[in-house]
Amino acid sequence: VRSVKAQVTDDPHVAVAASGTAATATHTMRVTTTARAQVVSSKTFASQDAGVLSAGGVTISSAGRDPVSVSWGSSDSLADVANRIRGSGAGVDASVLYDGSSYRLVVSARDTGTAAAPTFVDSGDGLDLANPAGVMTPGRNAAFTLDGIPMTRGSNVVSDALTGVTFTLKDEHEVGDADSVLPIVLDKEGARGKLQKLVDAHNAINSQIQGQLSYSGTT
Repeated sequence: VRSVKAQVTDDPHVAVAASGTAATATHTMRVTTTARAQVVSSKTFASQDAGVLSAGGVTISSAGRDPVSVSWGSSDSLADVANRIRGSGAGVDASVLYDGSSYRLVVSARDTGTAAAPTFVDSGDGLDLANPAGVMTPGRNAAFTLDGIPMTRGSNVVSDALTGVTFTLKDEHEVGDADSVLPIVLDKEGARGKLQKLVDAHNAINSQIQGQLSYSGTT
């Protein structure tokens, strides 16, 4: 029974998990940028109450999803609009933010990466989400090197770079930081535990069989 593990503890930049299909080796990684989700702000409003907007809407498009249209009217508050956007299935969250003098809607992608960054088409009395100036945080891919090879991914969880190994990128390496060293080693204790479970299961089945064979009923 083969068992391996990632011999990495408390690395501030990356966490590693390994399954039995992983090859034993020592890898190095350097995180250039972590992935992040896009955050967009609407135009500002003097109030968040019903009537702050008249009839309008927005169409939200993001990779892997059909475009979703959300509409509102003069009876809706900003919270109503946020709830409607959040529940639209467009893959975004929305909330009302008050900066001390005005209100706005903040719409954030639920997934990280550039491909997951939604686009917006405003209509009627819109939120102005399509305005490039409203992008507070652009969506960004993770960039890193693994064994010196540059790579990018849309997520901070990378499970397809090495067979049986999952990397979770936590923080970027600063200038002067040493690369993270990530040994994948045989897990003798884990293998012993798996083998013992097999032996225990075999013994339990064997005991049941022996009990049935030795049974002598009365008529």
